[in-house]
Amino acid sequence: MTDVKDLHDWMVKHLSEHPLFEAVSEQELAEDVVAQKIMDCTEEGQKVTRNKGDKFIKIFRRTPAGVKPWSLDPHPEEVESDDERDDGEAE
Repeated sequence: MTDVKDLHDWMVKHLSEHPLFEAVSEQELAEDVVAQKIMDCTEEGQKVTRNKGDKFIKIFRRTPAGVKPWSLDPHPEEVESDDERDDGEAE
């Protein structure tokens, strides 16, 4: 959460483009009591309220650990490992 629109836009752009993060849906945010509290119960949220500023929020979650940052393959578990590709020849 921030009151700086340019910073918010920059963070949303870069986190949205990064394969290790996914945005939490608006429906999930509406149902999450913690996400609702971030706007008013954090130090930043209270400061912005005192200053009567705008608040911009977007929450991301880390994607599953199995997704490698250099692979945009949505099914990394289906990729053969080096052991599975071994043709059986001795080294």
